[in-house]
Amino acid sequence: MWPNGPPPIVQRTFGPSNSQNCSNTAKNKQISTTSDESSTSDLKKAADNQASEVRFQLSSKQKYLATASLATAVFMGSMDRTILATTLPTIANSFNDITKSSWVITANLVTSTCFLPLYGKLSDIFGKKQMLLMAITIVLIGSIISSTVKSLNMLIFSRALTGLGSAGVIVTVQIVISEIVTIRERGKYSGFISLSFGLSSVVGPLIGGYFTDKVSWRWCFLINLPIGAFAATIMLILGLNFGGVTYSWNSAIVICLIIFGLVVIGIFVVHQSKFSKQPIIPIPMFRIRNFWAVTSAQFCLGFSFFGLVYYLPLYDTVIHHGTASESGLFLLPLMLSFVCTSISTGFLMTITGRCRIFYIFGAILVTVGTGLMVTLKSDQKKFFGILFMVVCGIGNGLSNQSLIVCIQSSVPRSLISTATSTVMFMRSVSGFIGVAVILAVQRTIVISKLSLLAKEYPDIKDVIMSGVNDTTIIYSSNLIDDSIKAKIIQSFSAAFRCGFIILAAVSLVAVIFTLLTVHTSLDEEPQDPLQK
Repeated sequence: MWPNGPPPIVQRTFGPSNSQNCSNTAKNKQISTTSDESSTSDLKKAADNQASEVRFQLSSKQKYLATASLATAVFMGSMDRTILATTLPTIANSFNDITKSSWVITANLVTSTCFLPLYGKLSDIFGKKQMLLMAITIVLIGSIISSTVKSLNMLIFSRALTGLGSAGVIVTVQIVISEIVTIRERGKYSGFISLSFGLSSVVGPLIGGYFTDKVSWRWCFLINLPIGAFAATIMLILGLNFGGVTYSWNSAIVICLIIFGLVVIGIFVVHQSKFSKQPIIPIPMFRIRNFWAVTSAQFCLGFSFFGLVYYLPLYDTVIHHGTASESGLFLLPLMLSFVCTSISTGFLMTITGRCRIFYIFGAILVTVGTGLMVTLKSDQKKFFGILFMVVCGIGNGLSNQSLIVCIQSSVPRSLISTATSTVMFMRSVSGFIGVAVILAVQRTIVISKLSLLAKEYPDIKDVIMSGVNDTTIIYSSNLIDDSIKAKIIQSFSAAFRCGFIILAAVSLVAVIFTLLTVHTSLDEEPQDPLQK
């Protein structure tokens, strides 16, 4: 009926002349012939501007109240990830299975990591609030199941379920923060979230150790009740956990798991970049310099930080003969320095309008701190370890939130959810990879050194080798005299030293990636570099 489409609707008003009406009609015709792509782009820009206007209408009181509720959710969600740092040996003894007990932690880390980018995409589709409430519900259900299990396999399953909810809590909170405050204010409000995360990291091991020593390890899960590329990652983590523990590193099953995991990751990348219309992780984002540099730096720093969180309690237990509660206290210097620095960094970013200097200096401090830990010896006092932990904590506090603010100020608003979840995914996945790698290397070296020691004392070789799975035997067995005990501790100390070397090397790589970033302004919304 209309060869060129329906005529544009012209809104008539009283007063304009016919020539003006003709001019308006011509303009409307010109607008109606614009491409769908341009119209869509204009609509997106208008939506972004509208969202920005609504975002800034919140009063300071409303922002603080919202941040307080978000911080509470983060506290419970993140504490769930650290509360077992000091209780794992007791859980293993409860079920008489030391081999699979590490999966109580690993299963939680796997699911909480794998679903991070998915929550970023789902929050854009279904809404941030809905996804956050769903995540809290999943954590609640998983905690209830964990507190009532009768078998280790069921506990591993329930921890995996809880991790699925924890992923949603952690990532959606960061996304919501980016929606309700300006770029310049994000440092300050993110500091409150860091405070919550840091406090949970401090309180988690302490509460876990206290419950384990005084009541029952099951209370570690009951305390959570108040809050109300997957296959590829599983393959990789299976390979990293089996290597040197259940199977040797050169066994077929370990090699196949790692190779197949890398192949599936490659397939995932190709699918996301070439075939997916709505990719979970848009591959073109990696063309943004700050995105790939920050993502890589977060991967390395997450590897180092979570490696320390799970490595240091074991170090204190073996080297200093600490109890579960004492091992939790041993982490306090790391966590307290992390919390205090995170809060200070948030305010400093708001005042200065800069973030780059903080994460560069922070990565350098982490490298120095982990490097100094290499010098620790079994006969040294705890003071030196505490001092080095403070250095690492300050470094992580400087870099953690500043890297997130950097990535949020480097991408357009339409990509903030995806970019934030991707960066947090990389930090989290590097965390459980770091834990798996460090513990596997440490265990392999301990087995090697204790095997040599057992040959020197064949009469008690079984007792010596039992120290691989049960470190309490070092101090409790009457068959081990002080001289042999000292040699066993030295074997563990050498293994721990190798682990610290790995953490220091990975932290140094993080420094390199932070130096590759460019300065971003915290006073204005970023342009879309992919459309330039």
